[in-house]
Amino acid sequence: MTRGNETSGNKATHATIREIINTYMEPISAYGNLPTSVQVKDTLNGVPDYQLSVDKKTLKSFNDIMHNMQRKARLNDCIEHLQKSTLTNEDELENAVTAFLCERQWSNTKLKKQCVSKLKVATKERNDFRASRRNAQRQQEQQMLSSVQDQKWPLVVIAGSKHSRKGRTVLAKCNIPRNTVVCDYHGELLTYNEGLLRYEQYGDNNENVYMFSFNYQGRNYWIDAVRQCRCHPKTRIKGRLLNHSMKTANVVPRIVLLNQLPHILFFAKQDIAISEEILFDYGVQRYRLSELQDWMLS
Repeated sequence: MTRGNETSGNKATHATIREIINTYMEPISAYGNLPTSVQVKDTLNGVPDYQLSVDKKTLKSFNDIMHNMQRKARLNDCIEHLQKSTLTNEDELENAVTAFLCERQWSNTKLKKQCVSKLKVATKERNDFRASRRNAQRQQEQQMLSSVQDQKWPLVVIAGSKHSRKGRTVLAKCNIPRNTVVCDYHGELLTYNEGLLRYEQYGDNNENVYMFSFNYQGRNYWIDAVRQCRCHPKTRIKGRLLNHSMKTANVVPRIVLLNQLPHILFFAKQDIAISEEILFDYGVQRYRLSELQDWMLS
């Protein structure tokens, strides 16, 4: 019981000392000098309500607690500076901590051990998080690649259009959340020169042109969806039937690298309601729409 009472009393005294330090003294920082014994005495004399005797034991307790507080501040400073660095193994970790402490002249074995220990935990958590994110990204890419290869886009359906000049249209088969992949613009991937030649040929033959031009990593490409693709000769390709709208587009095309090739995937730019038509902005300049249908201006 006596030992327990002493421990309880020490805890109460330490709590009182911390309260005095936090309330009546300058904040203990990682870089500042700790208060001297004279400063501690002056502080205690100015707060008699705490009824602490100003003796060597009390001053030692103050000194120990202030050193612990400063070590904690220095520990947090070390962690904050080094946890974002690309440290891959324990030796690099210890060397980085040693260099950091030496640069600031914080020679303390306990502090170094604490820094290394916490950084190990932080590094492991960061690496685990990155690995988890990479795995999730790989799974998402594999799922998108599978949808592209199989041309299975269950969230949308092809239907007739209420605009007689539009022909067929694509509708949401269910509610589609924002940022969801809806479908792709599927066709033959061409270089810029190949696409330009193909575009001119279609124009000479008065054919409807379903071609998508884009730039990826400094190179220009075309996707030709005019004819049914060779890889899916009996599948109705949904992406090529998406209609245009400048004002009410609800999907946006994005370039995604799948299987080492760029693909155009349509992402929902907002929540899309069931039976809502899927529309995107073709990017046609307004001055070129004078000869096109009125619905393309909407």
